[in-house]
This record gives sequence, C-alpha cells and structure tokens, in this order.
Amino acid sequence: GERTFLRIGACVFLAVVTAASQSRSAFLALAAGLFVVLAVRPALAAGSRVSRRSAAGLVAVVLAGALVWTRTTGRWNLFLGSARGPIDERAGVFRATLSLVADAPLLGSGLAAYGSQIWRHTPPGFGGAIEHAHSLPLEILAERGLLGAAALLAVLVLVSREAIRALGDRDVHRPPAVHEG
Repeated sequence: GERTFLRIGACVFLAVVTAASQSRSAFLALAAGLFVVLAVRPALAAGSRVSRRSAAGLVAVVLAGALVWTRTTGRWNLFLGSARGPIDERAGVFRATLSLVADAPLLGSGLAAYGSQIWRHTPPGFGGAIEHAHSLPLEILAERGLLGAAALLAVLVLVSREAIRALGDRDVHRPPAVHEG
C-alpha cells in the first residue's frame, strides 16, 4: 500500500543521490543499508516469506553491483583504477589540507578558498583537481582557521544545548490527553 510506495520512493531517491554524488563511501553505505534491510532484518523474523524474497533481492543487488563495479574505471573501480588506491589518495588530500592549515592556522585561507589554495600543497604527480578536503572539520580549519572553527563549534554547542533542553522540557512518555465529550 502506501508504506510500500514510500519505501520504494525512498530507495529510488537514495540510489539517485548516491549515483549523482559519485561517492564510493555513499555507495558502500547504501549497500550496507540495503544488506541490513534485505537480509539481516528479515532473518531476525525467521520463517517469514519475506526472508526468501530478501535473500533473492540481496543476491540480485550483489551480482548487479559486482557486474557494474568490475566494468568501471577510474574513481569507481577500487581495483583497476589508478596505481594508488582510494585510501592513499584520501590520505594525500588530508596531508595536503593539514599543510594548508599550517600556512594560516588562526584565520585560515578564506571562505570558499580551499579549491584555489590546496594545489600549492599537493605533491607532484597527484592526479586530478581537489575541490574539497573530504573532511568537513579539516576544510573548516583550512578555510576559517582555528578562530573560525572555534566560533562555529561554540554555535553548534549552544544550539545543541538548547535543543536538548527543549526536548527535556517535553514529557515524551505521557500519552496524549483524550477529551470526552
């Protein structure tokens, strides 16, 4: 019914967003989530008809993923892409970002300046353009410096504290009042 339609819609949305992001991490997270939904959860309710469907769906997803993955090149293929693996590339970006942070530790390199400044810190022969640090805390440090990161952290702490306080003021365990009339 309606719940099935919403679930299918959510799955399609997540698949499209993951494909559009071209993020291996997002792809792996989506695969792990699908595994839990299709295999682990139904297995907990053993004996149901859903388990067989889930197992068949899981096999189909894994086979399709393996087929697509082995036919791809570049950033999507972990095995046949560049000579360096994705972990080496990410570690190189992190090292270059820390070097950029060291250039202007207090004030940073400026808002939205990461992509135009990081090239000075990447090693020779590093492939591709780097637009983001792939780590929000590191990118904030690089662009805003320690002072900007501390100010942002202070705002997050204050907002979180108020949100927790507001949630604590509600009695979430009390059932809604029933009006007799």
